[in-house]
Formats: sequence, structure tokens, C-alpha cells
Amino acid sequence: MQRGLGIVGLLCVFMCCAVAQDAAVQSHEKPLLTVQVVDERNNPIAGATVGLLGVIRRENRVDTWPITDDPWLSSDATGKASFAPSKNLSDEELQEFQEWMVIVSAPGYLPVREIIRRPESGSTHIARLKQGRPLEIILRNETGKAMPEKPSVAVFQADEPNIANDYMEWTPARDKMSRLRIHSQFGLEHRGEGRVVCSVPEEPPSLLLLVYHPGFLRGYWTVIDAATVKQGRAEVRLPQTCTLQIQVDVSQSPKDWIPDFDIDLKAQVRVVRASEAGRGISLYDPIAQIPAGERTQMTLDDLAPGDYWVGFSGFPPRELLRAPNRELSGFFFQEDMRVEAKPDTPAQLSLVYTHPNPKNYQGDRSVSLTVRTPRGAPAANQPYAVYVMENEMRLRLASGTLDGEGRATITQLKPDVEYTLMIGEGERATEQPLQITDAESNASLVVMLPPYEGDPAPDTPLYTLNEKSQKSLSAYRGKWLYVDFWATWCGPCRTALQELKEKLPAIREQWKDDLMLVTISFDQSPDDAKAFLERLGLWEAGVHLWAGEDAIAGAAFGVQFIPTVFIIDPNGVVVWRGFPQDLNLSVIWEQAQSRKPSP
Repeated sequence: MQRGLGIVGLLCVFMCCAVAQDAAVQSHEKPLLTVQVVDERNNPIAGATVGLLGVIRRENRVDTWPITDDPWLSSDATGKASFAPSKNLSDEELQEFQEWMVIVSAPGYLPVREIIRRPESGSTHIARLKQGRPLEIILRNETGKAMPEKPSVAVFQADEPNIANDYMEWTPARDKMSRLRIHSQFGLEHRGEGRVVCSVPEEPPSLLLLVYHPGFLRGYWTVIDAATVKQGRAEVRLPQTCTLQIQVDVSQSPKDWIPDFDIDLKAQVRVVRASEAGRGISLYDPIAQIPAGERTQMTLDDLAPGDYWVGFSGFPPRELLRAPNRELSGFFFQEDMRVEAKPDTPAQLSLVYTHPNPKNYQGDRSVSLTVRTPRGAPAANQPYAVYVMENEMRLRLASGTLDGEGRATITQLKPDVEYTLMIGEGERATEQPLQITDAESNASLVVMLPPYEGDPAPDTPLYTLNEKSQKSLSAYRGKWLYVDFWATWCGPCRTALQELKEKLPAIREQWKDDLMLVTISFDQSPDDAKAFLERLGLWEAGVHLWAGEDAIAGAAFGVQFIPTVFIIDPNGVVVWRGFPQDLNLSVIWEQAQSRKPSP
């Protein structure tokens, strides 16, 4: 189940990227928003750090996303910061963000972080800052390295550690890799020799101090308690730095597939609270890009003591990522490897690209395969292939064509290996897992192909979001069904549902009560989907179902991308499937009316 949902999620991400690149992005004459930063007397504040992000609400949290190419600006002499819309974001995608977050900080003032309703393009928002009481933070150097003139430090309210995620920015560097930059929630004034000053409220909270300055000290954090903050002066003794040595060997990678490999570093900042233990911040920073075919060694000698996770990945060019008829496709990714940094002994890590070997997945077992169409007929002369996944790479092990009875024998299989069986090609290709146990010498497998236009819809088990009781689509036989497979974590899905809500009055006027809306969520928790639909105002508009932990319905319908919509007629036959933006319900309604017998 986790693998299946992961594939759907990944494809959703690819779709988001494709939509962003392919959409006809309109040119905007007006700025997206101008933020005017002033003090309590309406005097402009120059040099303030201003951020603008889009907001997506989930059941238990608020997520933010950049909606401009430069989400962080500095206010000019008039106190203004004007944000231009992203060149890779269409007007339709921007409409998805009904709320925006405005973040402002400046030395000598208390920070502002507020959520506003999406304003009209070209509007001005006033951010009025209040003065606070000063807090001096003195950083004592125990790292053995010279203290930077302006160390990259950031200060946040400690009882809301997730706030720091909104202040992170990835900026392009000379080697074309992004670099992590952390903006401080509380405006900082550098006074040299490791001294910074910020303003805090009269009744200050505990503060979280982050030091993330590559080359000096990376990944250090500490909490300054409220009592110390109230005294107006805090001394922080920085730790001795640790060393991580990484050996990288990508000499066995085909250069015509992956041109280079990325190495990245993650650190976890955990601020434990009694109410929400374990919540925190993830600091992520790409650290190197290694050309294919090389061996190299890198040394990081600027780490704070603690746990780190190193990622190792390689992506082929877009034209090869999903190229057909390749023995090896996909991308390379190894799960983050944990290393512990200690002051006394350098940590060691070896990253090696190993080319997949088909012999590792070949055995002496076989499977007798029978494939049928949704109507039960043999899937005659359909192509098939067997794949296996290794480090997210897809290796093709066997391929062939089903006979006239929709049958084939797949040989050289190995027990307890997770294979993927693909049947068909092009838009109608379908995948499903294939695995045999050690006890099966010769197994048999019957596969039902997913439905397309003219096929009966499968009657797989589903669950209601409300009572979480089992349900099936056959319970609604006799009505036209608009079936939408979606998830709250899929941006295009949310946009499509928002557009559907706006079109519902016109749809109801044309279809009356003949068409029923059915949503089927791929979310891990049905509660997330229910909360989103309630906020959107669609909860009373139809029937809302959950695909379940195993997402069997998604496989039965052959859903490989989301959102995917099916139109099912009163007899349970699929008359249309595809992406919701390509659907014209009026045409389907007119065709249905033309088929009705004359009175």
C-alpha cells in the first residue's frame, strides 16, 4: 500500500511540475502585492525583511508555499516591498491559495506574522511594527574557528518550533545547486564579535536560537529560556565542531543516463513540548554535485554535535525519466543515511552507486498469467512486462505478448521479490504488484484490466469518510456518477475541486438530480479529506469515500495520476475518464439525451 500511494504521490508531483511549466502563464502588469512596513507613527521602516507565502490549510496544520519567484525582499527607503508573481505559476494555480501569509521582521521591532485573505492584484498591505525591549545574545566561540563578522543565526519563538519552516529559503548558488538560507523571525542587529541584538515582548517567551553558517558551524540549536530572555542578556557557548568524511563512488553509473549525482545533508531540530513531543524543524542543505563516472571525497568540518542524514540521488534528463522501452528507467535515490557527529572522532560515510543486476532477481519459479478485460473476455495479444525496483530505479526483467486467450507464462522468478507487472502500453497501460512465496513452485495469477470508455466500473470496496463503513459504487446504480479520485496533498486535486464547486450550480441546473458527485480520497487518514471538503463547502454536495489503507479501488480503476475523474452511467458503465480540466459535462449530457427513446 505504501509503495502504491508513493507512486501516485510522485506522479502528482510530476504533474504539478508539468502543469507549472506547460501552463500559459500570463504577464501581470501590477505587482502581486506591495507590503508597506511602517512603525506605530506610520513612519516607513527601510531594510525590513519581508516574506510572502501562499497558505494551504490542513486538518491540524497550516502549510505554506512560495507564490513568487522572490518570496523574500527587503523594504526600500519608503518602507515598501513589491512582490511580482511567479513566472512558473499560472493565474489558475495562484487561485488555489485563498490565503496568504505576510512575514515581516526588522531590528528594533517586534516581528509580524499574519495570514490575510487573498487580495486583489496590485493591492497594498500595511504591516505596522511595534517596538520591543532589547535582548543581547552573545555567542562565545569554542569551535576553534574565527567567528564570522555576521554569523548566520536566526531566532524564533520556541513554543511554536514549526514556525521556522516558513522562514527557510533555498537560493541558487554558483554551482547551480540551491543553498539553504534561514531568515530570523525576530529581526537581528549584528554588533560584531559574535554579538546580536533583537527585540522581544515585555513578557517574552522562550526563544529558539539556530546557527546554520556553512564553513563555520552548521546545524547548531539551543533554547534560551524565558527567564533569561527577560533579563535582556543571554550568553551562548558554541560547541566544538565535528567532522564528517564522505567517500563518493559513482564510477559505475552510465553517463548517458544520469549526468550527475546530488549529495545533501539534513539535520533535525527537535523542541520537545509536553503537548506535542517530537515536533521540530528539518534543516536541509544540498552540499555537492558529483559528475557521473567519478570518485571523490569530501570533508565537512563545520558540524555541530548530533545526528545528521545524508541523501544520495541522481535524476536523468526529463526526456529519459519515463522513456519507453528502456531496460532501466526512473531515477536513483538512496534513503537518507544516518550519521552521528562527535567532536573527538571524524564520522565516516561511503556512498556508492551500484548498477542493478538482473541476476539478483532471477530464480527458478514461474507464474501462469491470465488477463481478462473488465467484461471478462480474454485480453488477447496485449504486451506485458515485468519490472523490479531498486533504489527507485526500474529494471525491466522480462517482456512479451499475451496469447489469444490472454495467457502467458512468466519464468525465472524468485520467491519473495516484489515485482511489478505492466500490461498494455501507452495511456491504457496498467500496473499491479506480482510476488510469489517460497512455497509456490508454480503459481497462477488472474488479472482484471481497469475500465475505460465502454467498460463496466469495478465494484471494489470503499469506505465512507464519515462513519468509515464499507460501501460500493453499485449502491448508487441508477444515477449518473461523477467519480473523482483525489488527495489533500495533491495541488491539482484541490484546484479541480475548487473549480467543481464553482461550476456546481450550472451542473445542477442542467443535470437536476440525475448526476451524483462521488469523491474517493487517497489520503492516509479519511479525517484529512473530510476536514478539507467541509472547509471547501463540498461536504453536503455529494458522497465522499475513502480508498482505504490498501487503496484497492485505485488499482482496480487503473488510477496512475491524480486527479482522475470517471463518468459512470446509470447502468454502471464508464463513459468517460481523464483529467477534470479536459471534461465537458454538457457534451456528455447532450449525448445522453440524444440516446433517450422518443416519447
